[in-house]
Amino acid sequence: MCLERLRLAQLWWALRVVIWLCGLPLRLYRYNLPELLERLTPRHTPAQRPRPLERDMAVRLVAQLCRLRCFRGRGFPRLCMRQSLTLYYVLARLGEPVAIHIGVSKKGDVLYGHNWVTVDGQPVAESAPPEEVFRPIYTFACTATGAARNRRCRGEAGSERRNA
Repeated sequence: MCLERLRLAQLWWALRVVIWLCGLPLRLYRYNLPELLERLTPRHTPAQRPRPLERDMAVRLVAQLCRLRCFRGRGFPRLCMRQSLTLYYVLARLGEPVAIHIGVSKKGDVLYGHNWVTVDGQPVAESAPPEEVFRPIYTFACTATGAARNRRCRGEAGSERRNA
């Protein structure tokens, strides 16, 4: 997908995402992660869920925008955190049942971390299922519940502890 081929509304949407990404370092400095995720969750959801094409287009566009060179500089989080927070923000506003996960993996004495987003339990914008490599230690999920489509959000840390 080429940015020049997007319709005007999609370009406007992409510009809003870029502006939001520019403010991400300040948000991460100002709020801890659970507070930030609460703030990123919309208070009201749209009356109608988007078609899958809209969701897929949004995921592809967010992935492209998060990889722009201007967001790789000092102060910006690494790609997986930047992309996960942006996808959570965008997909939650589209009314999707979205969850953000933070996982770790230990290889030898080195501990690796990764963030990813799931919609209906399926990872989005990931080349391989992250659950196969990373053990989730924190999940923050929002789902639409009831006829009024109120948002119910929860963040929970991993309940199991393993000796590594």
